[in-house]
Parts: sequence; structure tokens; C-alpha cells
Amino acid sequence: MIIDGYEYRLQMRSVIKSSWCCTQDFKYRCKVRLMATGKQIQIKDCAHTHEKTFKGNYENLKSYAITLEYTKKFRRLYTVHFARGRKNPIMIIDGYEYRLQVKGAVRSRWCCTQDIKHHCKVRLMATSSLIQIKDCAHTHERTFKGNYEDLETLDITIEHTKKFRRE
Repeated sequence: MIIDGYEYRLQMRSVIKSSWCCTQDFKYRCKVRLMATGKQIQIKDCAHTHEKTFKGNYENLKSYAITLEYTKKFRRLYTVHFARGRKNPIMIIDGYEYRLQVKGAVRSRWCCTQDIKHHCKVRLMATSSLIQIKDCAHTHERTFKGNYEDLETLDITIEHTKKFRRE
């Protein structure tokens, strides 16, 4: 991908989004990252540590009309699903299931349902308008195998973070 003369390579792709990094991340320790969802691209708000890298001809490339957003943290509106659990609801995000751990007046804390079986450390902090996901990877495959049509849904902003912040 080329934006404003800078080249990016694909880092990770999922069903809903893809993340990209500058092709000069090793050579010049460039920290610029992109998160692409459909025709919207979020650029992590930091400067390139090098000159523009694309020297070719733009006429030979495919071009798309996109929306660019500069941000300090990647955020996106996700569709979150809820299933009935034995005692509390089960939250499903991107095929992974989370169970309610602590419910407070303003926010609730959730953990992956595979925290014991697979030692999965992924945690969520949820408020009425935002879900924060602690930045670590699941240690297992996606767990939800059911039908999404039968579930309750909610569109909410999700933010990946290293540390939960209070709102």
C-alpha cells in the first residue's frame, strides 16, 4: 500500500481489518502503523523517520478513494454479540468468547473463556460506550462456533491498549 509517497507492508489480516507497517520499520526504526477497515484507514499519529520511499509511477497502480484518520490509538466501531450464559451473558468479539468477571456500576471486567484451559490472558474493560482490550494475543483458536443471527448485537467502539484507563 502506498499513501503520500510512503510504502506500507501487510502485517496482519483478519475478517474485518488489516494492519500495516511502514516498509522501513527495521532499517530506520519507523513506527508508523495503519489500521484498515473497508475504505477507512487510521494512521497512528507519529512521524516517519525517513524520506518518502516510493519512487515509481502512480499511473501503473490501482487507486482507491479512502478516508484517512490520524489517531493516537486505533479505534473502530465493532459489532459485539451477546449469548446467554449459565449465570451471566457471554460477549463475543471476532469469534472469541468472554465471560463476565466483575460487574461494577460504571464498568465491567471480562476475561476470555479459555483463561484456565489454555492460559489465555486476554482481558476486556467495558463501559456503555467503549470496550478496551488489553494488548495481548489469544493462546488458542476462535471459540465461537454458533450462529450469529440468533444473538443480541451492539455496535460499540473498541480500543486496544496496554493498560486499562479509567473513564
